[in-house]
Amino acid sequence: MIVKATKDNTICIPKDIAERAGIKEGDNVLIRVKDESTIEIIPRKYWAEITTDEIEEVGEEITKSLGI
Repeated sequence: MIVKATKDNTICIPKDIAERAGIKEGDNVLIRVKDESTIEIIPRKYWAEITTDEIEEVGEEITKSLGI
């Protein structure tokens, strides 16, 4: 499906595609450039939710388990 970007680069996701992806009005989505010709739109339900403190804790646990 072809969509047009507006003057301020806004792109609307067609209703049928949004419904198939489970995206509803007001939802947050992650948009990233995969390569030169591909943009990924990832609905919030597929994001990992982790804090920086949790990342540090896991890193410390791994370091201890490796004896470093």
